[in-house]
Amino acid sequence: MNIQENKEFERLSRRVFLKRLGGAVLVISVAGLAWRMIDQGVFSTGKGPAYEAWNSSKDNLESGPLALVNDAILASNPHNTQPWLFKVTDSFIEIYADESRNLGAFDPMRREMFIGLGCAIENMMLSANAHGYNPKLIYKPSITEPDCIARIDLTPGAKKDSPLYQEIPHRHTHRGKYDTDRQISKSILADIKNLLQMRKK
Repeated sequence: MNIQENKEFERLSRRVFLKRLGGAVLVISVAGLAWRMIDQGVFSTGKGPAYEAWNSSKDNLESGPLALVNDAILASNPHNTQPWLFKVTDSFIEIYADESRNLGAFDPMRREMFIGLGCAIENMMLSANAHGYNPKLIYKPSITEPDCIARIDLTPGAKKDSPLYQEIPHRHTHRGKYDTDRQISKSILADIKNLLQMRKK
């Protein structure tokens, strides 16, 4: 084998090696992701660690300000990324945007992320009233901490429950099939029709 043939063989060998290495890395990555999804209960309908937050029958439900955080994490958020962090004290809760959980190119302007954070804040406000607080919401409370998007100041008050608060633990998807045999009640259809008519005005 001459020098030229030897170089061609070497290049071919490297190319084959890199292709095989890339294929192996891809297989390992996919297998690891699939195992993580199975481990977290993504494919189990309504079961597993991903659904623990909705287990309202557990005996160790938090009280005080942490009860508000329990309700906040049940909020609707993009692809269940849960892009939030909380600083909890007896008199206030700060809500931070967790940029490490953004959707990247799927949400370049962070629009979906902030919608999810807004949903968490709304849950906390409803929860604060239900747990006997007078909440005061302050957006962007600190110019030195840009990731702190809001603070909820908590002072004692009368408990004020609401139908919206009662629905918090029932709002989630379990990724199961739609029940196509279940009929939508006439009252719900009438409410939807009324909402559409109000929007047209």
